[in-house]
Amino acid sequence: MITAAEASAALTGLVMVAISVNLARILSFKHLPARAGAVIGGLILVLVVGLAGLIPQEMASLGAEVVFFSVISWLLHAHAARRMYSARREYNRPWHEPVRAITSGQLQTLPLIVGGLLLAESHAGGLYWIAAGIITIFVSSTFNAWVFLVEIIR
Repeated sequence: MITAAEASAALTGLVMVAISVNLARILSFKHLPARAGAVIGGLILVLVVGLAGLIPQEMASLGAEVVFFSVISWLLHAHAARRMYSARREYNRPWHEPVRAITSGQLQTLPLIVGGLLLAESHAGGLYWIAAGIITIFVSSTFNAWVFLVEIIR
């Protein structure tokens, strides 16, 4: 868990730099600030889950914490997907962009929610679900860092 928390902190820094370097361009599109918030929220979720995993506590308590913070991240992703869907029509963007945003948000947060629920029931298999969600968040966040740093300039 500590490695995931450390990697999350580093990747959060990279995303923050990418956002700050291109802030004016990001703010010129109404859907990109929500997308940036969802990306940062996902990375902070990994950081919080990693740090919560270091606290000596019952498995059920850890599961409840994971579910709580994962639902918050899920809400951020849902908001970003909604904004992307409305921006699709306004900016005449391809239909697959909001579909990809919805899918990405679900693939990132639902495994953590499932894993947290399993841990809350004292089922150690929940850790595998949490690991899958963390890996998905890292892959998606790295892709989004590239978008905010390079693709937005094109």
